[in-house]
Amino acid sequence: MRWVHVRDLDGTHRDEYLFCTDPNLSPEEIVSIYTGRWNIETTFQEVKTYFRPETLRCRLARSVFRATPLLFGLYSIVFLIYGRLRSTKQGAEPVISWQGKKTICFSEMLSVVRTHIWEHCIFPNNPLAPHLHKLPSSFLRPTLTVLSIAT
Repeated sequence: MRWVHVRDLDGTHRDEYLFCTDPNLSPEEIVSIYTGRWNIETTFQEVKTYFRPETLRCRLARSVFRATPLLFGLYSIVFLIYGRLRSTKQGAEPVISWQGKKTICFSEMLSVVRTHIWEHCIFPNNPLAPHLHKLPSSFLRPTLTVLSIAT
């Protein structure tokens, strides 16, 4: 067993004590593995916050084992779709912003993905069939954006 003590010389963070069962890993590798876990734990925390898997009303124990991975998969899919929309610049800018805000949270990613799906799958305006336009785009886009935030 290998034990690593991490001390913050600036005094802004508490000391950490890390343990590893592989004595062949260097202290740097152990710290690197530990810091890589933070993203995973944040992901689980956000899944629990936004999808609330503990509120599922499952009648069978097996249902919990199916529903929770599906919710985690849904979280991953939303994240991947948002990343693709962001890279292609298809309206993936967050709607809610304020001065000094630098990051986007999951609920904003979800609203961007909802807006995109609603706009392109549910309310598509087909240029080949102008008589089938359901709503004018000047009305549709802001309406879908507000609805995606509210839901």
